[in-house]
Amino acid sequence: ARLLKYYGLDKPIWQQYALWMGRVVRLDFGESFSSDHRPVWKKIKE
Repeated sequence: ARLLKYYGLDKPIWQQYALWMGRVVRLDFGESFSSDHRPVWKKIKE
């Protein structure tokens, strides 16, 4: 339940999509799941 709330999966699908689009427009792709936990955008730029 904690992870669902953290990732916004407890919200309706239309709200999840709107939040996701907002982050994409700001180039906020989140944090990497790898061990360094760097922002994904920095990894893409490299």
